[in-house]
Amino acid sequence: MTVDVRIGLPTDTVGIADAVAVGESTRVELEPCVYTDGGLTPYLRVETDDPDAFDTALRADRAVETARRHRDDDGTVRYRVTWSFDETDVFSLLRGHGVVLQRAHATACEWVFQLRAPDSAALTDFLDACRDADLSPRVYRSEGVDCRADGTVATADDGTTGSPGAFEGDPPFRQILDNIEEVVWMSDPDKEEIIYVNPAYEAVWGQPRERLSEEPLAFLDAVHPEDRARVRSSLDRQPTGEYDEEYRIRRPDGTTRWIRDRAVSITDDEGNVVRVAGIAEDITERKEREQLRRTLNEAAQAMLGATTSQAVAEISVETAIDALGLTFACVYVPGEEDGTLRPIACAADGETPDDPAAVTGSENPLWESFASGQSTAFDASFAHRLPVPSRVQRGWVEALGEYGVLVFATRSETAFDDRTDRYAGILTAITEVGLGQTEREARLERQNERLSDLSRLNAVIRDINTEVAATTNRDAIEHNVCERFAVEESYLAACICDRSSGDSVRVRRRAGTTESQTDLDGGDHVDAPLISDLIDTATATGTVRVDRDADARGDAGSWYDTFRDAGCRAVVAVPLTSGNVAYGVLLLFIDDPSVFDEEFLTVLGELGQMIGRAIRAAETRKTLLTDTATELEFEVDDAEMFFHAISAEFDCRLDLEGLVPADSDQLVFYVDVEGVPAERLVERAEGAPGITSVRTITGGTDGGLFEFHVVGGSAIQVLAAYGATIRSASADGGVARIVAEIASDIEVRPLVSTLEDACPGATLVRKSELDRPVRTVQQFRESLADRLTDRQVDVLHSAYLSGYFEWPRESTAEDIAASFDVSSSTIHFHLRNALRALLETYYEEDRYRTEA
Repeated sequence: MTVDVRIGLPTDTVGIADAVAVGESTRVELEPCVYTDGGLTPYLRVETDDPDAFDTALRADRAVETARRHRDDDGTVRYRVTWSFDETDVFSLLRGHGVVLQRAHATACEWVFQLRAPDSAALTDFLDACRDADLSPRVYRSEGVDCRADGTVATADDGTTGSPGAFEGDPPFRQILDNIEEVVWMSDPDKEEIIYVNPAYEAVWGQPRERLSEEPLAFLDAVHPEDRARVRSSLDRQPTGEYDEEYRIRRPDGTTRWIRDRAVSITDDEGNVVRVAGIAEDITERKEREQLRRTLNEAAQAMLGATTSQAVAEISVETAIDALGLTFACVYVPGEEDGTLRPIACAADGETPDDPAAVTGSENPLWESFASGQSTAFDASFAHRLPVPSRVQRGWVEALGEYGVLVFATRSETAFDDRTDRYAGILTAITEVGLGQTEREARLERQNERLSDLSRLNAVIRDINTEVAATTNRDAIEHNVCERFAVEESYLAACICDRSSGDSVRVRRRAGTTESQTDLDGGDHVDAPLISDLIDTATATGTVRVDRDADARGDAGSWYDTFRDAGCRAVVAVPLTSGNVAYGVLLLFIDDPSVFDEEFLTVLGELGQMIGRAIRAAETRKTLLTDTATELEFEVDDAEMFFHAISAEFDCRLDLEGLVPADSDQLVFYVDVEGVPAERLVERAEGAPGITSVRTITGGTDGGLFEFHVVGGSAIQVLAAYGATIRSASADGGVARIVAEIASDIEVRPLVSTLEDACPGATLVRKSELDRPVRTVQQFRESLADRLTDRQVDVLHSAYLSGYFEWPRESTAEDIAASFDVSSSTIHFHLRNALRALLETYYEEDRYRTEA
């Protein structure tokens, strides 16, 4: 007699598992099939929320040779598929045992087949063949077998009655029960008698079935003590059909297994419960998977809550050992040097791993995996290099994206099964996410710290700018700069220095808490080869320099050693420049060189230029106001300079009438020229080195007055940068002479050295000390009064009092004209002459002065 049966098989043992798994709602129905040589041509009826993803996965399946897609009117999708299979596939086994596939459907976790076998023997053989092929069939229902109400069992084909304990009446059906892995049992409602239990009980419980005949509750002895009371009390629910319990048992070999035990009631014609039947299945693997998922989830939560990469790595390797049962695990991250991976956390099963070493070079599995982003396996030939006492046999490396690699290893050759590989991949993924999050948080923290550092530096610069603006002498400027930096925690000390002879440095100003600072006076010379080299480099390049290797150098000098003893790990040198002139270098001694990135250095460079301009202005002011001065006369013979070349080429004379600074690098010269036509001079000046523009103010065939915009390191620019007052400057026959005054306390030697570097043809031909009488305000007024008429004085005073010089003007020339009853043109005439007289009086003794 034929037997109808419904069985379940894991999805991945049948095929198209990836396609079925595209969504939880996906359901595939297998309609009547056509077998061909070596293949199967079924129709698939598909219900899914993502048909395109299903189609892609279906066509990518190795078992699917062709797939033709159709769409039914009800919106479902149908496929006609050519499906290849080998002798161990379920379809081959069905065909080989004469079992007919009536219908089948699949979800993400299981295929369910409705089968018809010619008899029980064929069905039993088919199921045995499935188990031999590791297909793990699960029998849900068998038609053709009947359980009577009185507890006897008969088959539909022979009606034989069997004993309650062994199903002797239906050998084929008994073969099924004897070969399934689940424990099938039957008892009376009061649990006073076990009517039947199949052989699987002995395999699962590790107890003989005969004992249940004597002690129906003997199975409870194996139940875990923590679960036993609950299970015993739940037995009363078995006759109600509400019994579904999960509990642990301890086997005689000491292992613990998880059991799911379910029961249904069997009633007679009057509805009385006469038997209870149930099935108990070993769900240990499912429980282990659930526990592993919980462990991985807890690890993920812990990693997301970690604040450092090392904390994430420690959680990862401990999870690999405790949850996956591996021998060794280690996380490597990119080292500071290119081409290296350094370990930050490792763990070993029951052992303390040795201190791991960094991995260098590209010819090893760790670097290959990191570089390629792919998993890389290794065997014992590489495993011995891992820092674990016990020799491991094999392992593999998982890439963690840009964050490094995760290494797994085991002593066993067979420890890496599909389950371990799958969950190791999950652990790798969450480790990468955790490392990515901590790296982003660390990057954000560094950015916040950097912004905070920049904010503090900007506050220092604002204070220095305010103090410098209110300071009129160089010593006070240098003092304020050093003191302001020294009060910041980021800086151990601040000094303004310049080069001396040999490896020595002259300390102009200092501030800080180091002992070396308290013993120095401004102008002291100290031996400091490292600082001397740093000052030379910063001055020569005009850029901020940082020496981050100062702590490792042995030739730093005794002066720097005192800073090193105070915790200094780097020195920042900021050149104080204005134009082409350097006024020393600001040295900042710091304990954390990582703070100074390119943006910091740029800001410090701008600060150095601001301080340099302030010092230049102070030096110029000192030169103008001092009652004693040093007069210097230079002779400059340089054919490459434009004004020298013009005087030689045209045999003419050029006299500097005045100069005005346009910016820090450019001066405007007003030059009176005799002996060359104006047009020839302008033509010659256009495109000449150092001349950016020229304008004829007055000119003719024999010369005139011209305005030149000059850049570059001319002698006058160097002198002006040092605050010198240019008394006269002329060029005649290719030789120039310049007479300048500087404050008497300005050192002449550095000025001359700078001038000779900028103009190799310059020579100091005379130096003399001058006494300059101080001109009082009253004397200035008397001199001005001699130049103004009474009407000019009245008009100028009226314009000043009436707001003519305000913006916007409070009175116009017409308003002032009305007050004097004259025309506005007359008022303009008087104002213009009065202002000219005022300016001539102001500039008559200092016609060539300039302030930066």
